[in-house]
Amino acid sequence: MRQLLSIGVSGRSLLLGKAVALAGCVGILIVPLGLAFATIVLARLPAGERLDVAYRMMLLSAGYGLYLGFYIFLTLAISALARSSRAALVLLLGFWVTTTLIAPRTASEAANLVYPTPSRLDFNDHLSHEISEAADEAWNSNFGVRTQWDASLPLSKWGAALKVDDQAGYGVLDKTFGKLWDTFENQQRLQQYGGIAIPVIALRDFSMGLAGTDFSQHRDFSTAAEMQRRKIQDIVSQDLIDHADPLGNAHFTYKAQSSLWATVPQFKYQLPPASFALTHHWPALVLLAITFGLAIGLARYGISRPLMR
Repeated sequence: MRQLLSIGVSGRSLLLGKAVALAGCVGILIVPLGLAFATIVLARLPAGERLDVAYRMMLLSAGYGLYLGFYIFLTLAISALARSSRAALVLLLGFWVTTTLIAPRTASEAANLVYPTPSRLDFNDHLSHEISEAADEAWNSNFGVRTQWDASLPLSKWGAALKVDDQAGYGVLDKTFGKLWDTFENQQRLQQYGGIAIPVIALRDFSMGLAGTDFSQHRDFSTAAEMQRRKIQDIVSQDLIDHADPLGNAHFTYKAQSSLWATVPQFKYQLPPASFALTHHWPALVLLAITFGLAIGLARYGISRPLMR
């Protein structure tokens, strides 16, 4: 770039021309394949889902466009600022290795230090202890016994006891998993801020959100699945109360018919719309736009400064 500038070429024209050329090379490789893939995917989807998926694809294209644009202008900026092509190559390779291979892992470890999570063993022990305490309190208040499945509790109340036992744990599960999931989201939010210096982190966050593979959508699905599990538990417990408990000592001879399971509502999970992902991940798109703007500014500075110092 410095050699071209030395022969009197307009810096602005050179910058735009180089940027368009690099973008064109990238576009030739990506755009045809991307359009073909998008067409095939949209054609195979139900009509009701096409608009949402098309919206996701457009947002993903915008995010990746900003990311690739950042590297285009960064390449031109380093080329203009470096005194030799060898120096430019070393700097660009160093930046890529640092921001793509090293920095994301470092950011993840830093987020874990700021918002630590318990080990699986500690979490399970804490959860079991809290559920046991909640259950003991519920059993005492409902049946007057201090331990679960106390021998003094007649079989005519086991169905009701099962229902009480389940519902006693619901609040504990919500509180314990909610705290853990909040920690995960805080970790991701902290990493997201690193996108201003490490564009690949912002891109990863935005891309996972639009693809539906981020933690916020995992949490949404897990919550819906847990609500379905509780429906099944409550239906089974109520059936035992209605049919097995009246049998007294013959409690365990009762077997539910297939008609019981026909009453269980089918689990139908509706994937959140693209607006859900955008609500959670718009800061990543803003960070990509900021880094893109900073790269343009650096490139303009590189071609506008005096060649000889």
